[in-house]
Amino acid sequence: MLSLAASPARQNEVAYDLVREIETGALGKLIVLLIGQQGTGKSTLGQALSYYRGGQYVSGGVLIRREIAQGSKIGRQIELPIAAGERIAPELMYELLERELDGISATDLVLDGFPGEADEHAEMVAVLGEPDLVLLLNGVPNDELVQRLELRLECPQCYAPSRKGEDDLCRRCKVSLTPRPEDGELEKITRRHARWIRTEAGLIDLYERLGILVRIDARPPREQVQSQALIHVDACMNSRR
Repeated sequence: MLSLAASPARQNEVAYDLVREIETGALGKLIVLLIGQQGTGKSTLGQALSYYRGGQYVSGGVLIRREIAQGSKIGRQIELPIAAGERIAPELMYELLERELDGISATDLVLDGFPGEADEHAEMVAVLGEPDLVLLLNGVPNDELVQRLELRLECPQCYAPSRKGEDDLCRRCKVSLTPRPEDGELEKITRRHARWIRTEAGLIDLYERLGILVRIDARPPREQVQSQALIHVDACMNSRR
């Protein structure tokens, strides 16, 4: 497994080797799903996993915010439900996902926000194929989740996650970081958390029955969370060699 303390040169070397293995057919595409309440750190973990494994991270939230920012047809359809903290129609989400993955075939995928509920699993499989591993980020008390959401920022161009007090500018795009639109009101945050509670049991039951669910304690610092997740992703990959 690649250590988080590895030098940038070593990180790049391992990522390149993994990509080459996939491209030459030595390894199949690995599909990892991240599930959990908003505020548990899925975006941060998803970007870290995709970087260290040389894969592609896709966030349902980013797809939504990008469509709204672009004023597209779908963006106009989903803007009001999102503003109200409501669920987006699954057929729209999977249309966005198919579009995002168009042309991407031989690389690992890390997905956040798919499926939104257990009854969407078949629809997701039709687009992606069967997932290999599902990481459930949990254990964070509700009051801490609210605090995390109040502190989180992202780049309005590349959607890289950050937090207040860490950076004022995106390190890649050099533009000011901004809060996510959906994080501005406690009522909306509470509504989204309540929706997760309603859907959590179905998702957990489904992926436990499939034998691919792993629980990750999301309370420690992000480096520890990432290390734990990487252990399980690495084990999943090694089991297929």
